[in-house]
Amino acid sequence: MIYPFTMAFFAWLSLSVAPCTAMVLVWSYLAEGNMGHTLVMTAINSLTMVFLFAPLATFLIGVSDIEVPLKTIALAVIIYVCTPLIAEWITGDKTNKRRAAVAFYQVFKTVPQR
Repeated sequence: MIYPFTMAFFAWLSLSVAPCTAMVLVWSYLAEGNMGHTLVMTAINSLTMVFLFAPLATFLIGVSDIEVPLKTIALAVIIYVCTPLIAEWITGDKTNKRRAAVAFYQVFKTVPQR
């Protein structure tokens, strides 16, 4: 009974981030799924969108006789897919290095000196 309201809350909360990706992660968490698998599949999906979205969108728009330049679609892919992907990579890399440094310090701080 509470799940629809919870999901509506999480949807509202995550709309300022990447809504689709955020909701995939929330659903996986609530379903007690394998988060590692979810992250890998989400990353593969994002990379697939980077390379295949512009050509596919150009084809589908061309079928419906609407003219949108390929540069416009490619720019949309760069803004909405590549920018968050690169930002996450940079922040994730910095976070992992910081966590590794803290873990290294904690492990070797407790080792007795000889």
